[in-house]
Amino acid sequence: MEPMDPGLVVELRKHVALARAIGFAVCFLAPAIYLILLVQIAFHGDSRPLLAGFHTVPWGDLRIIVLSMAGLALLAAGPFVVQQFWIRANVADTAASLFSNLRTGHIIHCALLESVAVFGLVLGLLIGPAAGPVSLVMLLAPPVGYLLFVPGARSRMRLLSLRAANFSGGRPAGPPSTHSGDRIGTP
Repeated sequence: MEPMDPGLVVELRKHVALARAIGFAVCFLAPAIYLILLVQIAFHGDSRPLLAGFHTVPWGDLRIIVLSMAGLALLAAGPFVVQQFWIRANVADTAASLFSNLRTGHIIHCALLESVAVFGLVLGLLIGPAAGPVSLVMLLAPPVGYLLFVPGARSRMRLLSLRAANFSGGRPAGPPSTHSGDRIGTP
């Protein structure tokens, strides 16, 4: 593989830094704020209900069932949604389009993970201390999911560098694709 253009390397590093900053804010900081709000507002400063154990949770409550299933659905949907953006990035015509698709997929994946935390906050606010353990698990889903399911900076950098190395002056090195479905989002 030939060395990458220094301009592309700078763009790659900017993309990875932005993606990591957004991921940290959405998947780590936001759930931490939600946890503090939940303990202060719903549990009146007492964090013990969060660690009470799952035997204290009223599992027959429809709100717990619905919000838990919605959270699981979002966790399951994340990798499939992100895969669509990786496919779009793979057929990108320019490096800017490649970076844009990958960044958008990353942000959407983080937003789906954060939605689970929002459901945990809502569950804790609606039901109160009885839903503490379920709320805690849902609030921990974004940071754990980010660490497990979102590609790390090194793997992202390697994949981007392999794909971006095909671009010279903003054009792909090979012939453009002639399949109509390959250029999603372009007129």
